[in-house]
Amino acid sequence: MRLPTFRTTLALIGVTALFALSLQQPAILFRRMSTAGPRNAMIPAGYVVKTGKQMALGGLLGPLLGNFAVLANPLLLVGCILILFRRTGEAILCLALAVIFALQTFQLRVQPYHEDEGGVFLSYMIHPLTGWYCWFGSILLALTLACVQQWSDHRTAGDQNPG
Repeated sequence: MRLPTFRTTLALIGVTALFALSLQQPAILFRRMSTAGPRNAMIPAGYVVKTGKQMALGGLLGPLLGNFAVLANPLLLVGCILILFRRTGEAILCLALAVIFALQTFQLRVQPYHEDEGGVFLSYMIHPLTGWYCWFGSILLALTLACVQQWSDHRTAGDQNPG
């Protein structure tokens, strides 16, 4: 097994740093609505900002509600491990799926994020914030690294086997 190159190591440190930063930053701005009005009418109840950490932990229940964006996190981890082992084809597949799942975050514009177990406070996404962009950027950086590594490996293999 070949060791990862300096470029690969540096890029994976960048992926890890962006992901860690995304957990600390405000990730999504929600508009909170209350159903406590007459006949369960939706009443505006202010705005809520969720950090990346809150979204990651709250997203664990997302698949029960039909939102699978949290599955991008394990796919990102598996993709980075595959990059280390130079399994770039599989890494590209994992990371492309992670991009698709991450984009499912925008489903929260139409599907409410339940703030409590009684369904009294529902939050609808208004727009992503810095934490979401750092998270998505970490996935895109890993995908770019896998594509560059795949291209580089094919190029060097072509140089060794002149047809």
